[in-house]
Amino acid sequence: MRSPRYLALRALGYVPDDARRRLVQLIAPSYMLGAICWIEHPDGRVLLVKNTYREKWVFPGGLVDKGERPPDAAVREVLEETSLRVELVSAPVVTVDPELRRVEFTYKAAFAPGCTPDDLKIDDVEITAAQWFEPETLPSIDNEYDGLAAAIEKSSESMQLLYATWVNGERILTPGVA
Repeated sequence: MRSPRYLALRALGYVPDDARRRLVQLIAPSYMLGAICWIEHPDGRVLLVKNTYREKWVFPGGLVDKGERPPDAAVREVLEETSLRVELVSAPVVTVDPELRRVEFTYKAAFAPGCTPDDLKIDDVEITAAQWFEPETLPSIDNEYDGLAAAIEKSSESMQLLYATWVNGERILTPGVA
């Protein structure tokens, strides 16, 4: 006698493709997609922002809109939050966090032609502050981003994959295999 799971999977084979995809989307875990940028000032400092809904500093970025590609979202979010036009200059660091059900793409970015650090203006609806910090003395950033600096430096060559696990309430990022 076949298991109920086997029978269900066999029956799924008779369901039209569109209906099968919708059914899988209904029962599969869904993840939020985020896109953020590590933006360096010409003197080496890194830009961090404070959101109106968080207490700690974070990298500029936000959620990927439905149908939007993560690199496009990263550029859009930086422009919306800081008025800075940037170009992505690295492969992404991709962080997978099963507990938070989130996949985050972090890119290293440079100023687009004609844009300078002086163009920085915050969107005061979402951002309360923006500031440049020395990479070795970053303030206590939201622990969701701890461990990204080393991965960002490596990402210029190829995509880096990090997995997030939670231990005693602390998020730990460990390298994965891309």
